[in-house]
Amino acid sequence: MSNNCLLPFYKSTQKRLHDTLRNLANFTSVPSYVGMKTSVEKRLDKAIRRYLEKNQLKYRVDGDGDFHLVAGFPDMAIKARLIILKEGENKEILSLVAKYDGLYFLSDAEALQKANEWNRSKRWPRVYWRDGHFYGDFHLDCEFGFSEKLVEGAIHRFLGGAMQFLMYLEEESKKRQKEIEHFHLGFTKPSDLPN
Repeated sequence: MSNNCLLPFYKSTQKRLHDTLRNLANFTSVPSYVGMKTSVEKRLDKAIRRYLEKNQLKYRVDGDGDFHLVAGFPDMAIKARLIILKEGENKEILSLVAKYDGLYFLSDAEALQKANEWNRSKRWPRVYWRDGHFYGDFHLDCEFGFSEKLVEGAIHRFLGGAMQFLMYLEEESKKRQKEIEHFHLGFTKPSDLPN
């Protein structure tokens, strides 16, 4: 079969691209996104509230319209402060951010290593170390449309991942704390540690 059968398709695609570029070159006004801003922002708010209320999660909304939650377990020294916010020029980007507060018992190098280990094996959330804290985040661009189910699913996966990282971080911090305590008791290497 000859590649010539694709030639008409290629030429028509090339012509459409050329026409589009010419039209863009002649384009002098910027479209108004005012209606879109209101629509996307309100729809995102509705989807976020619906998810939080359906799952009976306690939250507060600040003056900027950002949703704040605190997650953790009573017996854990580390807590996650979660913020669900709308960013972008038209508030079209759903941003989910977690800041993990507590005692880590990890050096900066160890913390970076733990963040890298997490990111190699997990997708939710992306984790990084900055200014002495772990952060997790995920962003969903809703500019060209979204469904409430998509937003709810993104929030659900993010919250689940944030809690998994919280448990991972707590476990790693306890291991490190135990190593530090044993080191101060005179044990110098992990093989010297009692079971």
